[in-house]
Amino acid sequence: MRNILSRARTFLIAILCSTVTLTLQAQTTLTFTVSQPPALIVDAGINKSIKSGEQIILGGEPTAAGGSGTFTYAWVPVTGLSNPSIANPTARPTSTTTYTLTVSDGTKCSVSSTVQVIVDGITGIKDMSEELGIAVYPNPSNGSFFLTTDKHLLKGRVLVEIYNPVGKLIHSEAFIGHGEKLHKEIRINTNVRGIYLLRLTGEKLHVIQKIAIQ
Repeated sequence: MRNILSRARTFLIAILCSTVTLTLQAQTTLTFTVSQPPALIVDAGINKSIKSGEQIILGGEPTAAGGSGTFTYAWVPVTGLSNPSIANPTARPTSTTTYTLTVSDGTKCSVSSTVQVIVDGITGIKDMSEELGIAVYPNPSNGSFFLTTDKHLLKGRVLVEIYNPVGKLIHSEAFIGHGEKLHKEIRINTNVRGIYLLRLTGEKLHVIQKIAIQ
């Protein structure tokens, strides 16, 4: 690039995350070449579901690419992580957790990515789904189905959550139970077919059911 200035000017040139300031006098001939590294790309990995007590490896393959120089990694929260400062730490959360990864390169550019780990149940407790006689019908469904139990639930707040095939929460509703059997219709709006997770939580209640949407 070549330019001849007729009067003094100050230029601000943004290169990735850095800004270069140039102050030039009149009749200055400026010739320069800008070499810009590829954009920094960060992948915290895909959302996953595990059993309580299990562990998984977070991050992508690779976790970071592009940018310039050496990468630094920072995962939050650090709870359940083997090392929050590496690309692919091992995670063993005790409850469903969304981890955020921020990667910085040698030019101090930073990009963030998130991943959710859904914890499927509680160690040391019987299979509540069978114990309570929980049923979902029809299953598969088109997104409209009934959730029922053969036995009475404890009194108190009950939360119903639906997670899509990539682990994103797409439906949440709560109601107050009065010690009766559950018979509830649930409707979700989705055009994505696949296996979804239904999570039912409450007083001494934690159940995960797989449901199919067609």
